[in-house]
Amino acid sequence: MGIRLHFYCVPPEGLRALILEHIELFVVWFEDLQGEYPDEFPADVLHLAKQIERDGVAALHATTSEQAALVDNFVMFFCVDFDNNYAFLKSASESWIKSYHYRDCRLWLEVHCSPASEKLWMFMLEGRGIERNSEQLPFEYEPHERGSIAYWTAQECIAMLHELMPLTISEAEPTFCVRIVREALQTVVDQQASMLILVN
Repeated sequence: MGIRLHFYCVPPEGLRALILEHIELFVVWFEDLQGEYPDEFPADVLHLAKQIERDGVAALHATTSEQAALVDNFVMFFCVDFDNNYAFLKSASESWIKSYHYRDCRLWLEVHCSPASEKLWMFMLEGRGIERNSEQLPFEYEPHERGSIAYWTAQECIAMLHELMPLTISEAEPTFCVRIVREALQTVVDQQASMLILVN
């Protein structure tokens, strides 16, 4: 798997804060492209964006797998295509390490970290839907297709950093990836932010 992980600082309130801040511009941007490229910019994503513009965060609350897939599709357009034009995501790490290295850390995590941290690590790789329980309604994009988005809340970032900080982490494979995550977490915690992880 050749796709990479990218770490970003987002407001402590999470991705929802960025979405609400930029949703009007997103709607204008998406509407223009949807008219020109309807096969690439689907109408249902535009409809959801307009719902978010009108109803706020409530429009992101998926209760079925179909709704979850639509929300996740919107989030991918917002965090990948839209951000490529407007660069509102702020990097927490310069690392461009491929995702399979992070998967190879799983056995190390099982030995050295709590189940809660291991669960966050797997969300990082598999995606985590916003405004819902992703164990009940998993992220609906497979990483090998277009990518995935996950997040760790500000509180989760602090807890995971505290757990990783005292550990001796080798620079060798596969645990060098844990060092990268720890450094990204330190950046996020220093900025009193939460973290968004893009697999793309």
